Amino acid sequence: MAEPAKYDIKLTAGDDFEVTVRLLEDGDPIDTSAYTFKAQVRQGYLPNAPLVAEFAVNAVSGGAKLSLTSAQTRSLRDESRLFWDVQSSSPQVRTWLSGRVFVSPEVTQ
Repeated sequence: MAEPAKYDIKLTAGDDFEVTVRLLEDGDPIDTSAYTFKAQVRQGYLPNAPLVAEFAVNAVSGGAKLSLTSAQTRSLRDESRLFWDVQSSSPQVRTWLSGRVFVSPEVTQ
């Protein structure tokens, strides 16, 4: 299997966040209808790195839609090193995408 593709996320604290990612196998979109996904934001890559947020993930045609609520993004701070990835747990365990999370502070309160 290929290494996970790198994809950095940029978001604003306090905003709802949603992104649809295409998941490719040999350059072609995969059929995600039988897949189960999980995606998290953590303060590092080590196994004991604190969990910061967990995305809601829905399979869509050729990919996955990931979202965080405004309450979840409000708690994110860019002063710490934040990382994320999306992984399928069935029908195969595979990390598809990974990268950094960059958070801009909200101005309007």
